[in-house]
Formats: sequence, structure tokens, C-alpha cells
Amino acid sequence: MKKTPLNLIAGLIYAPLMGLILVLFHPINMLATYMGYRMQMRAIHAMMWSLMNSLLILGIRFKVEGKELLDRLPDDRPLILVSNHQSVFDIPAIGWVFRKKHHPKFISKKSLMYNIPSVSWHLRHGKHVCIDRKDKEGALKAIKAFAEVIRREKLAACIFAEGTRARDGKLKPFKTAGFEQLVTCMPEAVVVPIALENFWRLTYHKLLYMPIGITVRLHSLGKYEIGDFESPQALLRRCEEDIRRCLGQPAAA
Repeated sequence: MKKTPLNLIAGLIYAPLMGLILVLFHPINMLATYMGYRMQMRAIHAMMWSLMNSLLILGIRFKVEGKELLDRLPDDRPLILVSNHQSVFDIPAIGWVFRKKHHPKFISKKSLMYNIPSVSWHLRHGKHVCIDRKDKEGALKAIKAFAEVIRREKLAACIFAEGTRARDGKLKPFKTAGFEQLVTCMPEAVVVPIALENFWRLTYHKLLYMPIGITVRLHSLGKYEIGDFESPQALLRRCEEDIRRCLGQPAAA
């Protein structure tokens, strides 16, 4: 995305607005946490709604493709959401779209646990898991414990299978270890591939230069039974193929 004076003005307008939303919701999220899980979810969903709708100030529209799938997802089984990762807005987008039945929980990096208003608090107290990518054994143990909570409470575990953000929108090869752990711990889960389109343009310049008038999309691409595939790796390959096809990107080398 080009750096133009108009995009700079857009960034100077939007970045403080986003920061204000996170700061204002921080005490609300803290209070709601102590009032019980239901109130906590209401607070975080309100924050997600605010973040996604705040983009309208720049004429940025958020659309959901495949809405009919959402109504067909079972509410008596856990979900594993497999998504590409493009920006910080991926989390509120997925959290908002799948909020009604399964309250998505995320696998995040440990460095985000502190110093970010609202976000860090919710990562620590919202049944998510934060891992140290350098400690593979410890990360897998943490994901196993995380999966047990997701399975018991019939929630949704969201994994960004690339392992890190694709800042230019081009998919990186999917990593298998975390997904394999989730599948092993939750063999009854329904796997849902998700393609995020155009989100990378929102943070390509770290909110300093923001796009104007674009459309970002979340595509729900179907649902898979784990038992229909010969291995977790085969299932993850199918999810990656679905996402690449949706985004019009070539197969991984």
C-alpha cells in the first residue's frame, strides 16, 4: 500500500481512536471479569463490535461470507477454527462472527500478555493460551491444557496456522504441531477453515498509514470431521488448500 498524505491523515485519525477504545474498555473488562463469565463475554463482545465498526470512520467495510454455515455449526461440540493471519483485527473479527455459540479462544504469543490495554487482560483472564514459541515442549503442554478447557466447555479454539502474521497478505506455509495437539485432544471437534481477505492492508504500516474505502472479508469455508481424514496433517493441508483457493493464491511449494 502506498504512503500518501491522505493515508497518513487517516492513520493519524484512526490510531488514537483505536487506542481510546482499548483504554476505555479496560476497566469495563476488568469489572466484568469479576462479575462472572457471562458478563465478561458481553464486555469483550462489545469491545470487538466497537473495534470493527470504528473502521467505518475511514469508509472500511467488514463483510462476512458464508454466513449460512454459522447456523449449521453444532453447539454441543467444540470447534477448531483454522485461519490465516494478517493483522491485529483478525481477532476481533473472528471473535465477533463466532460469538453466539462458541466464544472463540486464541493461541497467542506470550509477549502480548502484558502492557496492552484490554487485550492483555483478556488474554490472561479469558481462557486463552499464551505460548513461548522458543519453548516448543512447553508450548505443546500449554496447548494441551487449553484444549481440555475448550473440549469441556464446548468452545472454539482458533489457531493461526502460519504461526505469525503475513504482513503482505501472502500465505506462509502452515505449521502442524499446534493443530495436531488440538486434534489429538479433541477428536470430536468440528474443524472450520477461515480465510481472512484484505486485513493485511489495515496494518501494513502499523496504523501510521491507513487505507480508505476498502472492504475486508471473513470467509467461512466449510466444516470438516476429523475422522474423515487419514491424519491431522491431511486435514490441515485441506484447510490450507481451501484458504489459498479462496484468496486466489498459489499452492505452497
